[in-house]
Amino acid sequence: MRTRDVRFFSISNFSLKSHQSPVHFTMADILKPSAPLISEIARHPFNLGVKKGNLPTLVFKKYLEQDKRYLQKCAKSLHILSERLHEPNHRQRFRKFSEEIIETEQELHDKYLKKILPYSLFNQCKSNGVEELPVVGEYTSYLLRQAEKEPVAEAVASHLACFYVYMKLGENINVVHGLSDNRYLEWIRSYSSVNFRISTQQMLNIFSELIGPIQCSKSQARISLAFFNAVKFEHDFFDSIYPKNNTSCSLFVL
Repeated sequence: MRTRDVRFFSISNFSLKSHQSPVHFTMADILKPSAPLISEIARHPFNLGVKKGNLPTLVFKKYLEQDKRYLQKCAKSLHILSERLHEPNHRQRFRKFSEEIIETEQELHDKYLKKILPYSLFNQCKSNGVEELPVVGEYTSYLLRQAEKEPVAEAVASHLACFYVYMKLGENINVVHGLSDNRYLEWIRSYSSVNFRISTQQMLNIFSELIGPIQCSKSQARISLAFFNAVKFEHDFFDSIYPKNNTSCSLFVL
């Protein structure tokens, strides 16, 4: 994968004329540019395969291996970002987000990899070094730069995208009816659970508090762009694991 500029669009693509800037900047304003891409993620072959339970097992293993790397670095960037938040309750909650991600990385991924793959194959795969996909490195580097250097509202926007995308994926999948035989049911429950929705809503609430007073159209555009860029990385992550035009992956069903 070629290296790309993480600012996929210029600020001008997201700017509103001064008389059009919303008096109260809200999540709805930020979602407008990203909504089509979020819908595309829900329709991505990877997520449709998870929903139907027919995603090739080795494709899912590859995803978990890369997601494990992503979560390790995302937890770090969330912790860095927590130190830049002014409100004590905001700092505390972002530290908790970081801790929850570490728990997910340590418990769910290792246990799920062992459960879904034959034990001997898991041990063999675990012993071999897994090379990080370029998109994962680009994505996590982007989040770290946001957490360390960019305005706090922009940094929160870029981290919120992952939570929001997975919350929407969870809402898109009915975990009550028709999924009992789905091999990925446990994984689906991890981001369709009440606890995950609560965590995402807490981040949304903090984000709304941060962006509410912002009336500068350029600042609003930068925040919208930060969210969009992270959504684009989420899409490209799925596409790197299971490209839309790649039919050969179907050969690796276990």
